[in-house]
Amino acid sequence: MKNAKGGYEMRNIPLLYPHHLFHSLMTEIGLEIPESKVKEFWRVHREELKEEWACKSPASDRHVPFAIYGDGAKIRDDGTKICGIFLSFPAVWRPRSARCGRWCVFAIEEHKLFGHATLDEVYRKLTWSCNVLFSGNDPDRPGRTLCNGRVFTCTEIKGDWQWLKQSMHFKSTWQTLKEVCFLCDTLGRSNDPKKLYYCCDERPNWREYDVISFMSKQMGDGTPCFLDEISCMYFTN
Repeated sequence: MKNAKGGYEMRNIPLLYPHHLFHSLMTEIGLEIPESKVKEFWRVHREELKEEWACKSPASDRHVPFAIYGDGAKIRDDGTKICGIFLSFPAVWRPRSARCGRWCVFAIEEHKLFGHATLDEVYRKLTWSCNVLFSGNDPDRPGRTLCNGRVFTCTEIKGDWQWLKQSMHFKSTWQTLKEVCFLCDTLGRSNDPKKLYYCCDERPNWREYDVISFMSKQMGDGTPCFLDEISCMYFTN
């Protein structure tokens, strides 16, 4: 906040806990996700595709996969933008209308963000709630389970580039024209013409990233985002 003392001020902002949301969907709304679809999801990723993240995941073949999706949008003609965080079940449940399959758990105007601190605090709470869903134990009623006994795990974190930058503390920007691609180490400015992102040479000097090396390069030695503590996930863009 530009006019606040110290550059920031404390505010209470609504947040819908994922375990509260999913519990209501399962017990009150009547959302049904066939266990057969869930088992098939894990069979494909573990046995057929043999994907590393799925094989090393502590999730069982009963854990319903869900996605965290972040996006921004301009909501006013004066340029005011809002950042939103949504949950969905893209791999195992798709409604006829896509709007009915995405649930907003948090939203805030971008000018109210205090660097990374605001979203980091939101992710701290979301991470705790997502891990509650992994265990299935109701933190408000010890000894009881949530969602009619169903358990869940986050398998995707996805969103537009701006949201990923804000969430994961990425350092590269189009303004500096450094490391502009998430698939390779091509540059926007370089003394080596074969390193430029618009190089048309059949043998450019680009080095392809894997997900781990890209995340390590972008996040550097900075404080990691709390999203990396959510049980079982992979990244998509």
